[in-house]
Amino acid sequence: MRQLLTILGFVLVVVFLFAASKGDWSVSFLSLAAAIGCFVPIRRRMRELADERSKAENGARQLRYELAQREATFFENLSTAKSLPDLNQQVKSLVLAPDETCVLVSQYAKRVVSKERTQYVGGTAGVSIRVAKGVRVRAGGFKGEPVKTSYTEIADTGTVYLTNQRFIFAGANEVATIPLSKVASVRDDSDTVEIIQENRAKPLTIKLGEEFRGSVVASATLAMAQLEASGKGHRKR
Repeated sequence: MRQLLTILGFVLVVVFLFAASKGDWSVSFLSLAAAIGCFVPIRRRMRELADERSKAENGARQLRYELAQREATFFENLSTAKSLPDLNQQVKSLVLAPDETCVLVSQYAKRVVSKERTQYVGGTAGVSIRVAKGVRVRAGGFKGEPVKTSYTEIADTGTVYLTNQRFIFAGANEVATIPLSKVASVRDDSDTVEIIQENRAKPLTIKLGEEFRGSVVASATLAMAQLEASGKGHRKR
């Protein structure tokens, strides 16, 4: 029906233009009014479809949020759980130990690294002095004071795996692993998680690609590290 109205509307627009070019204003106005009558329900239907799509997207987003909340709550109460999740079938291109169980997977993750850039501020070019034909010497110049600035960049993209033994970032270029026994602290900020390892100055920083997963990964990692510290990290599923 919408296609027929669209075709009819365009035909009426052509009639309007033709009639207007001939000076037949009555036909042109009637065809224009009819064309508008064809396009109005189409526009209304397009708005309805946009509203339906927006509601579906919001519903899916709300569902992802609720699932993330339930998952985070599970790990926050892990000490009272009877068994651990078993997601070993979702582990790809990674070898797990015989007694190792994957309890969480988060795809589309990115490893963020901190770097420093040094720039020289306040330098001068000096004076160029001619000492012989074709030979000049520059004197009196200096590079200025070095100023270091810190910045971050994406070093790798991959998947986060959390097992009952370690936190793993399996990227396209490398695999970064932190044993749960070495996890000193976990910080999360929206979609970014920092795993602080004992005796390491820089944390392992991961930007998660899945929405609402920051708090889940942080809660799960901290809970599994505490479980490992209590000696219950290798309990059976």
